[in-house]
Amino acid sequence: MRFLKKKICRSKKLAYLKTGISNLLLKRKEQPRTEVPGISFNTKKILSYSNSKLRNLHEPKITLDKDKEILITKNVVKNYGRAIAAFACSELSLPYLLDIQRIVDYNQSSFMEYASKMKTTIQSIPSFRGSMVVEKNDSKSTAANKLVFQKIAEIFVKYFSVNWIFSSKLLYKLEYLKLRGIILKNIRAPETFYSL
Repeated sequence: MRFLKKKICRSKKLAYLKTGISNLLLKRKEQPRTEVPGISFNTKKILSYSNSKLRNLHEPKITLDKDKEILITKNVVKNYGRAIAAFACSELSLPYLLDIQRIVDYNQSSFMEYASKMKTTIQSIPSFRGSMVVEKNDSKSTAANKLVFQKIAEIFVKYFSVNWIFSSKLLYKLEYLKLRGIILKNIRAPETFYSL
């Protein structure tokens, strides 16, 4: 309801501004014109310019450069991966790791080594995907570590990522927040994680 009231109020203001500008131009038309040498007045141009400005008044457009978009998405995966690995190595993850240990049989010390290695290994989407996808030639301990890393990544993105985004020195906090759902979806099915 509040949104509708704001929209009605905004449309009334725009209508008032349009009529005010057109009335001003009509008065200017009725008044005798004083020619200034070298300067000509074109009322159609002024009216179309003012109408286009009024149209764009209520349509804010935020566009990013393509290079900046690529940089943001590249760094999103890298920063999320490193934050997940840091969370997995921290004491905050211990209660969750104990719950995961009931489901997946793994060695906690080998998982801590694996997670600390992932802090430096995760650089892009393929390395992030590779940290969670179990392959045929993986040993049992590596496969268990990847499964645990996937579970702990899901927990981090669900419950701790918002706090991480707003307490860190990230530049594009809103973009990181928007991409959080996509990251979570790709963590749940890492074998399909090829792009954002």
